[in-house]
Amino acid sequence: MRVSPRGRLSGSAVNRVVNRQARHIGACYNDALRTDPGLRGRVELEWIVDPRGVPGGVRTVYDNIGSAALVACLRQVVATWRFP
Repeated sequence: MRVSPRGRLSGSAVNRVVNRQARHIGACYNDALRTDPGLRGRVELEWIVDPRGVPGGVRTVYDNIGSAALVACLRQVVATWRFP
């Protein structure tokens, strides 16, 4: 995971939120594995955190997995996170 903070949030603050939410990321992946057991690859997402700590503009930057359902799930999960 690469964190590129620009603004008031530190990389460690972002990492704490992401790490706390790891089970939700894993749930998306495990759901996708049920459909495609051979699923492999990497997905990178990017988002902007607004002043209230709400992520917006969640978008896919890189995806070589090719599972639209997995990517959609990950984007939905990130959109529910709250940052300090």
